[in-house]
Amino acid sequence: AELNEVLSTLPKFATEQHTKYRAGRMKEDGSYNPRFKTLSSADAQWIKQHPDRIGKDPALGEHAPDAVDIAAYEYLDLPPSRQEDSVASIRTAHEAVYRAKKNGTEINEAFINRVADTIHEQWLMRNGDTCRKEIAALRTVRGYKTDEEALADPKIADLMDQLEPYSKLTETNKELDRKFVRE
Repeated sequence: AELNEVLSTLPKFATEQHTKYRAGRMKEDGSYNPRFKTLSSADAQWIKQHPDRIGKDPALGEHAPDAVDIAAYEYLDLPPSRQEDSVASIRTAHEAVYRAKKNGTEINEAFINRVADTIHEQWLMRNGDTCRKEIAALRTVRGYKTDEEALADPKIADLMDQLEPYSKLTETNKELDRKFVRE
């Protein structure tokens, strides 16, 4: 298959991945554990069309920016910025695997980790500022004055870990990046 043909499958693959993600957040009553993601200026038209889907992460209190609960909606119902964020990591992985297969490069753990590192660096460029703002808001809302206090909070510790270079991530967060390459 040609690269353009491979890339044409990205929306379908992103839809499948998002469905799996949502399934992992489903509660026994059929509702979902929410995961709020901040909206961007690129979502202006979507916001006008879907004002009922805009919310605020209750964990951030009065500091919460406008956001969408990505667990509450199917992939195609998400705002453009959230769809593109999902597709970006998948695109990087698919392009790398395509080129590796075409060039006869072995797709082993070292290859998977190199591509996952790239995926993580790109994610940091797209989401690092938002992640830092979420950490700052959580620290304020929860009253943490020191890094030690903040790091004792599992949510903040996880967010802070996500800001690290790939080589320093926890295995759990490394695996989130690796899965794009494996799948």
